[in-house]
Amino acid sequence: MKKVIFLSVIALLLAACGPSQGDIQTAIAETQAAATPVPASNPSPSINPCPNLGWKEIETNLKQFNLVMSSLENGTNSSVESYINTFDSFRDKVSLVEIDTCSDHARQSIVDGMTKEINAMQIIASGYARIDAAPVFIEGVSLIEEGINELAGLGIQITYK
Repeated sequence: MKKVIFLSVIALLLAACGPSQGDIQTAIAETQAAATPVPASNPSPSINPCPNLGWKEIETNLKQFNLVMSSLENGTNSSVESYINTFDSFRDKVSLVEIDTCSDHARQSIVDGMTKEINAMQIIASGYARIDAAPVFIEGVSLIEEGINELAGLGIQITYK
């Protein structure tokens, strides 16, 4: 009999400590509310827009730079020295175009890449083999690509090939 009384007291204590039906309904409602996605008042866009100011002119100069560079790579008979001033001119034009400050870093990457490619051509003009200039040239191409990818993140699309 003592066991039955003891178990009855334990059962009553456990029942008294349990949640009420109202508490259960409240917990269910709060769980459902927490699981429902709430739209953000300021959703962050994946692209940070930046004005396209000046980038069409830069794109034109970059394409011309690449076209002349490609003609040298394809074995044009003209000397490399005769092209270095042309390359410098394209780079200077890209440097001087008025752009919005939000795209300054991207332009600097492109200008640095153009400078590396010009340096590679100067190595060749100095009489070294093309293989000696290859790492410098590849670094230049990478910097230009880095700048173009940064522009894409700013909402500005340009091509140079």
